[in-house]
Amino acid sequence: MSKKYAKIGGYGSLVVPISLLEKIVEQGYIISTNYNSNFNRSEVSKVEPVTEVSIIDIDEIRGQLAQQALEGR
Repeated sequence: MSKKYAKIGGYGSLVVPISLLEKIVEQGYIISTNYNSNFNRSEVSKVEPVTEVSIIDIDEIRGQLAQQALEGR
């Protein structure tokens, strides 16, 4: 069986617990995709290793989640 990868997307950046970071950096990739209208699907057009990591404090995430809840988002 071949190894499968999940593409996680959205408008922004994925944040994960530091405990998962080492495995993601070791085994994950940053990819670009293009839409192939002949086959009606997205296809991988570029693969790169993870090279940029920033640390975000949980208090910042909790604060924004609370603000969004107050705004009904």
